[in-house]
Amino acid sequence: MWRALRIVVTGAFAMFLAAAPAVAQPTGGLESRLAELWSSVLETPGGAAQNPVLEGDPCVDLRGRTVAPFGGLREELTCTVEEGTKIFVAAWSSECSTFEAGTDYFGADKADLRACAARIDAGVTVEATLDGAPLPLTEVTTRPLRIGLPAANVFGLTGDARRGLAVGHGWVATVRGLQPGTHEIVIHSRGEYLDAPLDLHSTTTIVVRPRHT
Repeated sequence: MWRALRIVVTGAFAMFLAAAPAVAQPTGGLESRLAELWSSVLETPGGAAQNPVLEGDPCVDLRGRTVAPFGGLREELTCTVEEGTKIFVAAWSSECSTFEAGTDYFGADKADLRACAARIDAGVTVEATLDGAPLPLTEVTTRPLRIGLPAANVFGLTGDARRGLAVGHGWVATVRGLQPGTHEIVIHSRGEYLDAPLDLHSTTTIVVRPRHT
């Protein structure tokens, strides 16, 4: 349903920076971030018009002063943040759930969901650059997530069918220390996705506002 959530952040660091922004983070922390992001996306009320992957605001607020650009198949998007905000980059991410019966993204239980998440992204290779320099990505798979869909949801489910499980998978990074100005990351996703050739480029612009003192 959601498919290939690709992000690319484009821009230039201020010339006076002594070092590039930090991107390293333990795998466990990255898994937790991707889990939080998918939970937020799936549980967003209001249907397609409000959902960030479809027509809603693609700049998703996460805990700890973190923003995740998550625009689905949009090839370009922009997020404006305050200085000091961390950027969670889900360069490519897919999910499988118990809500998507009859599709390639359906899993009946926890084991099925893990296998599904691994299978659908198995042929994908993802590379990213941050202002022209390589951006290291880490491949992670979330724990099974207990999801409660809102009454107005993108699957059109009602009643007890709105309670289920999901597992997310993807290549991710957390970027810290972006200075005021405009920044870019460019992501190239290629290979094969669900038996179809894949060759996609995406760009997301991050505008950092100075922190008021």
